[in-house]
Amino acid sequence: MAELSDFLGHLLEEVTRARVQADFESIRVAKIYAADDLLKTFAIPRMRLPNIEITAPVVIIDVPEGYMEKTDPNLLSQSVAKDVQQILTQNKKRLAITEIVKIIKEDASLSQGYLNETSADILSSKIGNQIKSSAEVHKQVVQLIHDQLIKTFQNLPRTTMGIEINAKTSAIKEFSQTAGQGANVIYFKMSITEDAMEIELKDPSEPVSNGQSNIKRLLPE
Repeated sequence: MAELSDFLGHLLEEVTRARVQADFESIRVAKIYAADDLLKTFAIPRMRLPNIEITAPVVIIDVPEGYMEKTDPNLLSQSVAKDVQQILTQNKKRLAITEIVKIIKEDASLSQGYLNETSADILSSKIGNQIKSSAEVHKQVVQLIHDQLIKTFQNLPRTTMGIEINAKTSAIKEFSQTAGQGANVIYFKMSITEDAMEIELKDPSEPVSNGQSNIKRLLPE
């Protein structure tokens, strides 16, 4: 499985690498032409990729509901259990680490390391349900747990979740032939236009004279 952004990024990367390889081949051929008395009178052949169109079918596996991040589920369980138990101990409440971990494991999203805007709300409420105290004290403890969860989540290494896809030919063929699932196959059409960038290279070893700059430029074609 992969994310759509990674898939499209890899396609663009491959096109760029193809152009680089073509340029290296042009340099190799240019050297051959320069060394031959007859060939050096001919124009050096060079491949360009001014415009490329790619139509790529992919199977949509999952689309996150709103903004969602992913972290290591084991690290999430360990960090949350440790920090929450510390809050409970400070407020003279008891809940075993194993019970906190169990609550996380039973959550469909948190058990996989998925985090969103409501994760702290949901988890603090579930943990609060296991704490016995008066209504006022219970509300205060749940709020402390909620605030700590936000800090714990922020300290975890996270990556933004995107649209999950499967671009393998076998998966696309299977979904296309399965009744009722054809809508999961999406075709992306990409139009890639060749471009270049300008880079300024300043050589401090070359003195500036007669008002000329020692900045060299790699210019777009």
